[in-house]
Amino acid sequence: MEEQGTKINFFKGLFIGGALGALAGILFAPKSGKELRSDIKDKGNKIVNDGKEIYADASTKTKEIFGEVKHPKFPPKL
Repeated sequence: MEEQGTKINFFKGLFIGGALGALAGILFAPKSGKELRSDIKDKGNKIVNDGKEIYADASTKTKEIFGEVKHPKFPPKL
């Protein structure tokens, strides 16, 4: 179970690092204010949508895992 916590923390860090890297790239690009605001809005929407997708996938996997725990697939005892 500890291994799963490590994986989750890794993906959280990966997601946050990617978001910060994208934001830094946008802010340091030579663009006008209007273009910059538009880019930030677009990237923000993409990050939110990606986060929702990751959450949905994690939720589905968690439900599958708990379903397997509640209903193990062992042969019945005779």
